Formats: sequence, structure tokens, C-alpha cells
Amino acid sequence: MSRFHHSSCILRRFLQIPLRLSDRFDRSRVWSPRGVLLWLLVLTCPDRKTAYRRTLTALEPIGMRLLGWTRRPSPASICVARRKLSIAMCRDALHAVVSECERVLGPQRHPHGDRRFIAIDGTRLVTRRSADTARRLARYPRPNGEKVHNPQGLVVSAVDVFRRLPLDWILVGKGKSERTALTGLLETLRLGPGDVVIMDRGFASRQRFGVLLERGVDLVARMSTSEVNAWTEVAEFVASGSKNAIIKLNVGERCEPVLVRARLVERDARRGRPRKGTKAERMVILTTLTEEKGFSRQEIVDIYAARWGIESLFKELKSFMAVEPFHSTTVHGCEQEIAASLLWMALAAYLQGEAERPLDGRKVYRSDCLRAAADLVTLFLAGLPIDDAMRRDITALRDFSYAPRLGRHYPRECRMPFGRSVQRGKAK
Repeated sequence: MSRFHHSSCILRRFLQIPLRLSDRFDRSRVWSPRGVLLWLLVLTCPDRKTAYRRTLTALEPIGMRLLGWTRRPSPASICVARRKLSIAMCRDALHAVVSECERVLGPQRHPHGDRRFIAIDGTRLVTRRSADTARRLARYPRPNGEKVHNPQGLVVSAVDVFRRLPLDWILVGKGKSERTALTGLLETLRLGPGDVVIMDRGFASRQRFGVLLERGVDLVARMSTSEVNAWTEVAEFVASGSKNAIIKLNVGERCEPVLVRARLVERDARRGRPRKGTKAERMVILTTLTEEKGFSRQEIVDIYAARWGIESLFKELKSFMAVEPFHSTTVHGCEQEIAASLLWMALAAYLQGEAERPLDGRKVYRSDCLRAAADLVTLFLAGLPIDDAMRRDITALRDFSYAPRLGRHYPRECRMPFGRSVQRGKAK
């Protein structure tokens, strides 16, 4: 069996995961959980923004062949049916795809064994204005005091940064912070010994750190060094002038604090002036990874720098996947579209890993991986063979691979400013 044929067989298993869902809701109708999820994949197809009517036409062949359709459903019927597809069903489908990806891709390419390095971060997504979104999501004030028209939801996601593989997500609304969202995410995110969680300053919490450490998860988290917000342990480390220190960290609930052994490291100050629009800051990182386990101070700094991979995924979600503007006007529907977009990214992560396998450090273009996934799913839905297309797409990805250049920097600029608050000339 050729490698390309083996890859196409694996991709078929990926695409059949939505078909493992139930074939009916509580009341028997044309739509079923598997049908709605497949429809969502067509609706959120990468680089092919579409409408309800065209998605029904595209889904008709597989509906007739596998879903038991006798006629093409109406757009109104899908509006009713998607209300019945629970977020738990979408999350189970993503977990199944991620598990398959991790199984077939094998060990990650990094010098730290079989550990998973998981970045957790949040971003705000602009939704369409409706009674439901306005009630449940946040409308932020402009500098003049007026609230923006479009409500925004906070999405906190977990990403395997070395595979660019989305693992889980949570969408929260009005009055919820990143720390609060992290509590909900940890209820569904599958973490265990050997995993390393990478977080920015906004997630620093003794109680949540305690939950992660109880699961045997290691931490790499940047800490605030300001006089107002710095933890006592961090303030003492900064005052000492040390670059590397072992500390006793107080974590857990306030009523039952626990002392654990942790480590603080500081990144060396960069030479020259800060980049335009930024200011010089001290970077202090809290970690439970020790030098005895093979993690030097510079390696801890490099691991934290890998957290930028989740920022790249958020950019991909908003720009190439064009999740904004959402089709749905309900929070439930928006979360379904987020889940479908993450499923596409998981498929792209598999194609990326397969294409980069023999390239010895060269990278393929992520946007081409998403386009290839869209082409292959289109063929699958039409009932056509995908072996030749898989061979052609993988070969093309490798032909246009590139050697990554270290040290490049791109400013974080808002590309779709509608509905966002504007402060000091910058969209937030």
C-alpha cells in the first residue's frame, strides 16, 4: 500500500467521524445530528464563504446516499434542526478528530520526549446583533461612552502549539474574564501527566494553577511584574535581581493553600530600543519544569515564545476561515460555527503534519492545507475517490514548502474593525 493511499484511508476515517453521531433527534425528521454537523462543515468551508441555500445543494449527494434524504430540505428546516445539535455533540466530534490526529501523526518534533505543549489563550469575536447576543454577550464602550452595536464573545481555546492542532474551546459572554473561562475549559479539556500548559499573564491564578498541578500538568506561565499586580513570590524575585530561582509557591484554594516547588526565570533584556508602539518590559516566567528534567533557562523562554502559535491560529480563524461575521444570530449557533471551524483546522493540521513528515524542518503553507482539506471533503461528499487528489495535494504542499526565517515580527493589527471598541486610534 502506498503512503498516499494510506493517508487517504486515514482522511476517510476523519471524515466519517461526523457520521458516527446519532442518525435521528428525539423526533424523527429529515435532519439528524450527523446531518447538521456535516452541513456546518459545508457552511464554514475554508476560503468559500457561502449561504444556506448553496450548502443544501452541496450536501444533497451525501444526503441522498448516507443520510436517508428523499428530497432536498428547505433552509427553514435547518434553522430549526441546528437548535437541536448540542455543543457537547460538537465537542465530542472535535475530540474524536484530535485523538485520531494524535494517533496517526505520532511523536511531536521537539527535544522534550512525548510531552504535549498546550497553549491556552483567548480572543474576542464579533457577532451579529440580535436579542440573544445582545443579552448574553458584551457590548464594549467607545471612547465617547456609546456602546458598540455588535456584541462580542470571548473564546478561550487550547492548542497543541507544535502541531497547530486545536484541542478544545469555550465561549463565554457578559461579565466573564479569561480566568473564569479557563475554569470552564478545564472541565472538558483532556489534560494529564506529561502535558505542559503555556499561558499568558491574564490567566495567572493560584486556584487554577492548583487544579492543573493536581492533574500532574506542568506550567509555563508569564507573570505580571507590576508593583500593583505582582504576586509576593514574583515581587521578591524581581527585587533580588536574579535570573533563575527555585521558590515555594502557594497554590490552591484560599481556605486550603498548598506549597509546591516551582521556578522563576527572567528573559534577558533585548538590546536596542523597543519596537514601535511597544515599551520595554521585564518578562518573568513561572514554571514547574526544572533543570534536572533538562529544561534550561533559555529553553523555558523558548517554550513560552512558542505560545505565539495560538495567536497565529486565532488570526487564521478570523481571517482565512472568516468566522466573522457569523451566519447565526444566536450564541448557540455561533458556538456551533466555531466548533466546525476548529474541525477544519484539525483536518488541516493532519495534512500539514503528513506533508512536512519528510521535509526535515521545512514548512508548508497553512492556508494551502486548509484549501486542500476543503477540496478533499468536497470530493468525499460527492462520493468520488480521493486517492489521486490526496497524492496531488500532498505533493503540491511539499513542492511549495519554505524554510522558516527566525526573528521575524508582524504587528498585531485589526483587519476587521467593525463592532470593536476603538481606543487611541487602535481597534481592540
